[in-house]
Amino acid sequence: MKINVTKYWRNPFFIHETVIVDDNVYIADGTKIWHFSHVQSNAIISLGYVGLPLAIAFTKIYHAIILAVTHDEFLNIDYKKLRQNKSVIFDIKSYLDRRLIDARL
Repeated sequence: MKINVTKYWRNPFFIHETVIVDDNVYIADGTKIWHFSHVQSNAIISLGYVGLPLAIAFTKIYHAIILAVTHDEFLNIDYKKLRQNKSVIFDIKSYLDRRLIDARL
């Protein structure tokens, strides 16, 4: 697969050759995307606290939000504005109020 690096704001990152990547995505430094994945338009894949603030800046709504870090900035985000109908918020670190999320570890 040939990857058009103009789709990304930063690198280095690793994307396996079987991955499909649409236009208009953000993939953060150090990210690894493995076999048979599909990164769809407007996706933000981020390590650290940059992802959700970018999502807010893009004023998009998302099918899924996965919170994998515990930064105080995440407590002040209006998650309802980022969600589509039937979207999910998964909180890996059990950081957010349980009423805001759909699942956690």
